[in-house]
This record gives sequence, C-alpha cells and structure tokens, in this order.
Amino acid sequence: MLLYLINPLEAYNFNQEVEEHSFATYDQYVKENVEMLKTKPAPRAAIDYGCMVNALYKAQFPVVVPCGFCKGGGYAHD
Repeated sequence: MLLYLINPLEAYNFNQEVEEHSFATYDQYVKENVEMLKTKPAPRAAIDYGCMVNALYKAQFPVVVPCGFCKGGGYAHD
C-alpha cells in the first residue's frame, strides 16, 4: 500500500512480477505432479466455488449442467 502511494507505476510493476512468479511456480508444480494430482479429490472450497459459479451461470444460462457434487437441483451444497 505504501509503495502505491509513493509510486503507483512501481507498485503495479511489482504486483505484476509477483503474479508472474506465482504462475510460473504453480505451473511448474502442476506439470511435475500431474499424475499425483489426478488421483486426489478436489478440495471442498474448489467444489463450493464451482457450484457457486454454476448457480450464477444457471441464472443467466438455464442450460448449465450440474457438476455432480451439488444438491438442490444440482447447484447448492449442504
């Protein structure tokens, strides 16, 4: 926040570098562990987020297919 107040352009560039580094390290992790990751269940937070997005899209596009994890018409969790 302080950097933004002092130099907004530098703050933007720093944020961009952090995001690029995050993407690169996560991408490398996924590529190196793809087979192991395929055997793990999705985290509950990811499932909840996916169903929330499905519910939002269902309101706009009634043809959205339920994800299989959701109840109550396929779009809400316990």
